[in-house]
Amino acid sequence: MIEAIGEIVRNAREALRLSVDELAAAARGPAARIAALENGTPGISTSELDRVADQLELDPAALLSGERIPRPRPAVFLRHTGRQDFHAEDHTRLDQALEGGRALRALGALLGAPAPPRFSRGQKKGADAARSGYQKAARARSDGGLGQSNAVGDLRQVAEDRYGVAVSILPLSTPNATAVSVCDADGAAAIVLNARDSQRRSNPLLSRVLLAHELCHVLFDNVRPGQLNVVLDTTDEQVARVARGEQRARAFAAAFLMPERGLEDLLGKPQEESRVGRARDLVSRARTHFRTPWEVAVYHLCNRGYLHRDVQASLLGGGYPQGPGDDTSLPEVGQPSILLVARVREALAQARITEGEAKALLRVHALDALPWAPTP
Repeated sequence: MIEAIGEIVRNAREALRLSVDELAAAARGPAARIAALENGTPGISTSELDRVADQLELDPAALLSGERIPRPRPAVFLRHTGRQDFHAEDHTRLDQALEGGRALRALGALLGAPAPPRFSRGQKKGADAARSGYQKAARARSDGGLGQSNAVGDLRQVAEDRYGVAVSILPLSTPNATAVSVCDADGAAAIVLNARDSQRRSNPLLSRVLLAHELCHVLFDNVRPGQLNVVLDTTDEQVARVARGEQRARAFAAAFLMPERGLEDLLGKPQEESRVGRARDLVSRARTHFRTPWEVAVYHLCNRGYLHRDVQASLLGGGYPQGPGDDTSLPEVGQPSILLVARVREALAQARITEGEAKALLRVHALDALPWAPTP
C-alpha cells in the first residue's frame, strides 16, 4: 500500500511541477519523510499525509487507501460581473465550507441516508430567466418531497436534509458579499451566509431568501467535470439586473418560497389588484403565510399577476406591517453545519469513525472536547 501511495504523491507533485522541498514547505512537513514516502518507505504520519494531499489537491481519505481522487480547490470568480474584487482570505473559508459539504455527503452514504436528488444543470440558450427559475423551483420542490402548495419550513434544515447542502455562517471579507455557494461535479455542495451582512441582521427573514437563492445555484448551475462552481452574490443591484443567472435564481427563490399553487390556495386566482389597501392585505397574508420579507412578497405577487404594477411603488414606500419571526436554525458563526455535527456524532456512536476522525471532520483540536461532550 505504501508504494502505491508514494507513487500517487510523486506523480501528483511532478504534475504540479513542485520539488520535494517545495511540497514539504507548503505541507509543513519534513522533506525527508516525503522523499521516503515516494520511495515506498513508511514513516509519514496520517496528519502529515493529509496536508500533503491538500497541497496536491487530492482526497486525503482516498490517498490513505492508495487511490487517487482529485479534490480541486475552489477556483473563485464573480460569475455575475467582470470585476475581480474577491478577497483572497475568503479562499480558505470556501475551502472549509466545501470540505463540510463533502463530509456531509460521505457520512450520509456511510450511514445509509437517502441520497439527495440530482438535477439537470445549465440553462437552454435564450431561455427566459424568470420562467426558468419558476420551473426549476417547482422541480426542486417535487423532487425534494416538499409538494407544490405548502409553505416551506426551516430552510437550513431543508437545504441540508433534503438536498445534502451544508450550510454555514462565516465572516467574509469580500465587499458587499451576502452569500456564496460552491459545489463540485460530484454533487458535494455548501452554502455560506456572510456573518458581516448587515441587511440580514436587520431583516432575519432574508436568511430564507438567501438560502433558497443559493440553492438554485447549487442545484442547477452547470459544473464541469474536475472543476468547481462558485457563485458569490452581492448587494450590487446593477449586476443582478443584467445577470441571467441572478434573475433565474431570484425567480427560483421567490417561487420556491411562494409556489403558484400555494398562492392560489391562499389568495385565489390572480386579479391584478389595483387598490392599495386591498393589495397591502394580499401582500401581508402571503408574506405571513410563506414567511418572506415584505419586499420579496410585493415583487413576486406583482410578477404573478396578483397586483397591478401601479401599486408596487406605494407598497414599497415604507411603513410595512410587523412581519412573522424567523424560524431558520443556523449554526454559530464559524461552526460546522448542524447536520454535519449530527452525522459525525451518529457515525462515532456506531463506531463507523474514530474520535480522531470525528474531531478532524469538525475541525476540533485533538486536545479539545467534541461539541456534544459534557464539560468536565
